[in-house]
Amino acid sequence: MGRRVLLVGLLALGVAQAEDLAAFLSRGKQVRAGGGLLRILHFGDSHLAAPSTRRAYRQTFQSQFGNGGSGLGLPWVDAPSGITASASRGWRKALHPTGDACLGLGGRFMETRRAGEWARLEGTFSRLRLHFLRAPGAGSVRVLLDGQDLGAVSLAGAQPGLELFDRRVGAGRHRLEILSSQDGPVRVLGVSLEGATGAAYSPLAFNGADLFWMEAPGELLLSQLRAEAPDMVILAFGTNEANGPRFDPGAYRHHLEAFLGRFRKAVPEAAMVLLGPPDARLPRGLPGSLDQVIAVQQAVASRVGALFFDQREAMGGAGSIGSWQRSGMAARDGVHLTPQGYDRLAGLVAGRLFEGVGLPMAVRERPPVPEASEAPEVPQGLFLFRTEDGRTIITDRASVVADQRGKWIGRKPQ
Repeated sequence: MGRRVLLVGLLALGVAQAEDLAAFLSRGKQVRAGGGLLRILHFGDSHLAAPSTRRAYRQTFQSQFGNGGSGLGLPWVDAPSGITASASRGWRKALHPTGDACLGLGGRFMETRRAGEWARLEGTFSRLRLHFLRAPGAGSVRVLLDGQDLGAVSLAGAQPGLELFDRRVGAGRHRLEILSSQDGPVRVLGVSLEGATGAAYSPLAFNGADLFWMEAPGELLLSQLRAEAPDMVILAFGTNEANGPRFDPGAYRHHLEAFLGRFRKAVPEAAMVLLGPPDARLPRGLPGSLDQVIAVQQAVASRVGALFFDQREAMGGAGSIGSWQRSGMAARDGVHLTPQGYDRLAGLVAGRLFEGVGLPMAVRERPPVPEASEAPEVPQGLFLFRTEDGRTIITDRASVVADQRGKWIGRKPQ
């Protein structure tokens, strides 16, 4: 297995953060050995909405854990590689928040109000979850798989909420079809397509997004989050908040704490990662606002038990956007990166998250599946050691910390 220290602080990990990451890494190693599915939900703004960023993260995660499917999204708006989608003309697509509270986790939906409309997609999966909006006066749909009727779904309900259609199907390439079968609003909030094992990576982002459209997530959004049961939630916001002419760090801290607290309560078993914004020259932001956003995020992440990763520091610190521009990795606007830059930054983030795990982060192709006798070692358990200087070491062997002063947190390895 090589080096046995699995991770030594993204900054200085608290006990809660370390335990979450230990559980995620342990689960990831089981998945690498063919032991099920790893779900990663990644929320963000235009940096994540860039196709090169989504592609880089998807390739990175799935090269380490295997291809577990395209995850959650709205393929009729933005189809990931390997998925083809088409729909009749009677569907309306909302691509970003417009004051409507009944949105999908990606801030979008697709809706029709009359019977006889169809939406189809084709892809490889063995499990599907359809997120519909249940609401007063809503219509109904029929769901077909490879021409076979899987059943009818009535979307009428006394209060707006999530109507989930969840089915396991045989592994392989399938054709999924949604047919509106009764007049009345039919709103599709998202479709999750998964395989039997590997990483299902779900990038959920749009241009101009900031934390505030999700600052007080209602029960619908939280129900969708619980339905997806992620192993890791990554939140990547901050650029648009810092670029506002009236940024208030006190108000931002309040909203961020409330938002992360709700997410933590909805999916308490998930490891939560907060990515600070990349370096930028913001045309409308107040002086120092990017510094303030990063400082608030770091402080709040520690308070609510989330991991924080400073993307600006990874780029080289304040002002590094200039050198990234000169090397062809940042755009002329001084805010966004080029495809090469986003690919580089995604690699830095993922590499730090899995630092010391022994995974070949530079390899983008899926590694060959080992023979049963050559399956990678899956540790029987991960253990936490707190050093006197405040670092938390996650390991599976006591010998790793033989020269460290500190104490074990919870169990000690035999």
